[in-house]
Amino acid sequence: LQSILTYILISKYKSRRSLEATIKYFILSSSSSFFILLGFSFIYYVTGSTTFEDWIVFLSIHEKETDLMIYTLSLGFIFIASGLFFKIYAVPFHFWTVDIYGSLPYNILIYMVSIPNVVFYFLFYKFHEIFMCTPYELSMGKIIYVIIIASGFIGTIGALYQQNLKKIIAFSSVANVSYLLCIIHISTPMVMRQELFNYLFFYNITNIGILMLSAYISDLHQKSVSNLPTLGRLRNHEILLAGYLALFFYTLAGLPPFGLFFAKISIIAYTLM
Repeated sequence: LQSILTYILISKYKSRRSLEATIKYFILSSSSSFFILLGFSFIYYVTGSTTFEDWIVFLSIHEKETDLMIYTLSLGFIFIASGLFFKIYAVPFHFWTVDIYGSLPYNILIYMVSIPNVVFYFLFYKFHEIFMCTPYELSMGKIIYVIIIASGFIGTIGALYQQNLKKIIAFSSVANVSYLLCIIHISTPMVMRQELFNYLFFYNITNIGILMLSAYISDLHQKSVSNLPTLGRLRNHEILLAGYLALFFYTLAGLPPFGLFFAKISIIAYTLM
C-alpha cells in the first residue's frame, strides 16, 4: 500500500522526467517486493506460519534440518535479504536511487527520504532478528559487514563528484546505510531500538530541512534550483537562507555540535566496544 501511494505521488507531475521516474520506481520496486514475497513463501512452506515469532520458535526447535529444509530456507532468506537491501538502498542494490531521486520534484522527494526508510529499516531489523537464530548467522554477518563497508565507501565517494543536490541526497542515503546496518547488526535489541530511532530522527529531519529550504528557494526563483553552484550564490543576496542551508549541510556531514554527530559517535563507540 505504501508503494502504491508512492507511485501515485511520483506520477502526479506530468513532466517527462517525473513519468520516467515513476516507471523506473514501479518496475524496480515491484521486483524487490516480488523477491521479498517469494522469500516469505519459501519460509512459509517450511514453517507453516507467517508470523516472525513462530519462525523464531520453529528455527530454535528444528536445529537439525533435512537437506530440503536447509535448501528451502536458504532460498527464502536470500530472496528476502535481496529485496530488503534494495529497499534500503544498500550496495550493490543502490543504482536506481540516484536516477529516481534526481528526477523527482522536491515535495515528493521529501516523502521519499523519510517515511519509506523508517518502515523498511524496522522490517529489516525483524528479519535480522530471525536470521540470527539460524545456522546461517556467521555467513549473514560476513555479508552485512561487506555491505556496511561498501555502502559507506561508494556513497561517500559518489557524493563527492555530484553537482546536483538531489543526487547528493541519494548518495547520502546510500552512505548512511552503513551506520544504520551497524546499529541493527551489532547492538542489542534494547540499544538498537533507541539508537535506530535517534539516528533516523536526526537524519530525516536534516534531509527534510535541506529539501524544504531548496523547495522554498526554487519557488522564489520560479524554477527548480538543485545545482550546487546556483545554491552557492545565495550568499550574495540571501544570506539568511544560505546560513540555514549551511547549518543543515553541516549536520548531514556529521560535524559537531549538531545532533547527527552525536548519533554517529554513539554508533562508532558501541561498535568499538
